[in-house]
Amino acid sequence: KYVNLKKWFLFSCFTGIPFEESTEIKWEHLKDYKEYSMIEYKRVKTEKFYRLKINNKARQIIGDRKGDVDRIFPYLSKNNNLYDGLRKIVEDAGIKKHITPHCARNTFAGLYYSKTKDPLKLMKVMGHKDFKTTMVYIKKFQEETDDIMPEFEDLSIEMML
Repeated sequence: KYVNLKKWFLFSCFTGIPFEESTEIKWEHLKDYKEYSMIEYKRVKTEKFYRLKINNKARQIIGDRKGDVDRIFPYLSKNNNLYDGLRKIVEDAGIKKHITPHCARNTFAGLYYSKTKDPLKLMKVMGHKDFKTTMVYIKKFQEETDDIMPEFEDLSIEMML
């Protein structure tokens, strides 16, 4: 029953494209090339257009092309069915965590940062204007720095002068 919702959620985990933008993406916005695919979309918050190279897993998830004016995720709408569907999927999977559509975007940020360790690229890919916003997504993935400085404790000021 929730196969299409699962597809969208996984697509968002692999691309970081927010829910609201996903509801409007049409097949004409997707360009398939020999080695990769590119999706063009408009961020609702900023009204800026973005071109995002998507990985093969994300492309496989959305399946075969339809008509150019058809939406890629025609079944998505912001209503109770979305949240009820996500809740049911989570329950069926035995997950004991509150999952929202935004969790997919958080997952993407964590995966991207864990692989690249590049917060500036993540900021660009996610379409953030402010670096502080990006840092909220990756804070838990950054290494602790508590153990980096202890070697300086043995140095005296006199040694440095």
